[in-house]
Order: sequence, then C-alpha cells, then structure tokens
Amino acid sequence: VSTANGPTFRFRPADEVLAELKTLGKLILFADDNVMVHRQYSKELFTKMKGLDKHWIGQCSLAAVKRLENIKLMAESGCKALFIGFESIDEETVKFTGKRQNKPSQYKETMQMLHEHGIATWGSFVFGFDTDSKDVFDRTVEFGIEMQLTMALYAILTPYPGTQLYRRLLAEGRLTDPKWWLRNDHDAGSPYYIPKRMTREELREGWVRAWTQFYSYSSMWRRYTVRRAQEDTPGSSWLQMIGFWPLNFFQHQLAHRKIAGGMQRFRAGVEFADAAFSLGGAPPNLSRAPLEPTAAGFAGLSNPVAPLFTRTKDGRKALQVVD
Repeated sequence: VSTANGPTFRFRPADEVLAELKTLGKLILFADDNVMVHRQYSKELFTKMKGLDKHWIGQCSLAAVKRLENIKLMAESGCKALFIGFESIDEETVKFTGKRQNKPSQYKETMQMLHEHGIATWGSFVFGFDTDSKDVFDRTVEFGIEMQLTMALYAILTPYPGTQLYRRLLAEGRLTDPKWWLRNDHDAGSPYYIPKRMTREELREGWVRAWTQFYSYSSMWRRYTVRRAQEDTPGSSWLQMIGFWPLNFFQHQLAHRKIAGGMQRFRAGVEFADAAFSLGGAPPNLSRAPLEPTAAGFAGLSNPVAPLFTRTKDGRKALQVVD
C-alpha cells in the first residue's frame, strides 16, 4: 500500500466527513485502509457519529481491534462489519512479513469480542510466503470456519513492481515473468514466482481449494448456525444472517464457476512452460508488447525495480517512470 500511495497518512477534517455522512443513505462504506489508524481522530469522528443512526462498514487492522474500547466505540457509532487483514494464521509467517502487530495466538479472543458487539468479520489471507507449506490452505480455511468469519478473501502473494518483494525475488531468480503485469492472460490466481515449499501448481490448487471449501454449503452452515451476538445487542445476529447469506451464496458461485474453472487454463500454461524448458528453450513469451512509459500505472514501468515515487521540484510526490 505504501509503495503505491506513499508513506504519509492524510486525514479529512472530522466535521467535514460528518457533514458528508448526513447527506448519504443509511449504509456507509468507508474507503479507508484502516479506520482506526489514528486513535484520536477516529475517536472524535465515531463519537460524533453516534447520533446519526447510520450503519457502516470499513477496514481495520488487528492491532486496533485488540482493544475493547475501540470495538465498543465502533459498535456504538454504527459499525456492522469490518474487513481485517490477518495475512496468515502462522506465527512464523507473520514475523516473516514484518506484521508483528498480528498475533495469531490472540485472533480467537479478538474475533469473539467483535462478534459479541454485533460486528461481522471479513478476513483476508495471503498464500505463498516462503514460510508456507502445503498444509496452510486447509488449516486457514478451518480457522475461518471456527472463528465464524462472515466472509473470507484468499489471495496469492503477488510481487508488484517497485516493492521489496519484487526486488528480492528478481535477485533470487525466482520470478517466472519479470513483467507479468503486461500479460494478456494475467489473473489474480496465477503465481508469477517460484514458491519455496511447494510448486506453483500446488500453490494455485491450494488457493482454489481454500475458496471452494470456505464457501461450501457445509462451511456456510457451520459459520451461520452459531449465535454471534450477546443479549445486549438484540437483532445483530439476525441482521448478519439476512445481510450476508446472499453474499455467501454469490461467493459460492464465484468460487466454483470462476476461480475453480480457471484451474484448467492455468495447468495448460504450466505444461506449455515446462515443455519449453525441457526442450532447452527460453521461457515462453506470453506477454503483449511493452507499452510506452506513462505515468498511468504499472503498465508503463520499463524498470520495475526502481522506486515508484520521486519528489518534484516543489516537493510534491509524483509517480516515477525510469528506463
């Protein structure tokens, strides 16, 4: 996130946000990577929101929701669901990613506090770290079911240009396509690097399996037949049941028709690449011709190792495109 958006937090005045909220409908989505990143600002905003009678959904870090007073404040201001980046359920992987604020040993307690206050949870997980083994997929799905996550999102680790991960994998010779973002057949479920503890196909298959298992009918039944809220938050469990069942059915269709359906196309690509290597040739070039350098985004980066941002003469931040 910081590579693309810069390292500085930018806040709108709380009163300005409040004035805009008054003009909007009942349900609000905060387009913010972490609604509790600044405790004082969030406290001011959410305290003022208590009288608005709004329901809102947002993103939040695990570090913020570990504090009961933060959870209470969000619930009182109308929070109904939070998107939370767990990244991994393994201590070793969390340390490897540098997210030391994520403590897998505390996940259960945190989820229980959120559900007791009527806040639904949408968990995000990433597969393909160097510390991940082949059993990580099933364990992660079971964790999500046991924690009664309302929704889950599973992603494959992606070496975006300009990031430290990209530079490291490039230096280690583990990128299968150094300009993967230019491919016509690019999709979010294709690993463009060689994992350490599994093959690329095993990573892809595990990712597909996670989606289909979590959004299976048996998983949905297990997650939704347990009462989430205590008696002091009447109706919240019913609201979650009504509001999120349709979304789970939609995700069920997505997982089985789109995500699982793409596995055949991926296998064909892997077999083609393996055949090219076995004949002693170069890796097949499935990419379209590179675009001319522009400031529009990753597609124009001719040197993906270079930093994405630079400073202009007047001190402003600008996207840097270097040959």
